[in-house]
Amino acid sequence: MSTVPDFEEPYPGWAQENKGPLILGVTGTLTFIALLFVTGRIYSRMISLGKLGSDDYIVILCIVSLAQRCTDSYLSIQSLTSHLSSS
Repeated sequence: MSTVPDFEEPYPGWAQENKGPLILGVTGTLTFIALLFVTGRIYSRMISLGKLGSDDYIVILCIVSLAQRCTDSYLSIQSLTSHLSSS
């Protein structure tokens, strides 16, 4: 059986840093890029076919779900940050 080695911080104070803004920045940026691609897909399908297929509705549902997850992450990080700063 193998054992897990002890965690070593890359530099002193690394574990205490607030990484929330970095997480939100990456998540928000990638969500925005995904939204641009989905918007382009829906636009091109409406122009070329004049209607949307079932796969397009699934993609729309997925992008709405992704936006909800991004919002939940934002609210969680804000709640955690305010809780830690008040102690």
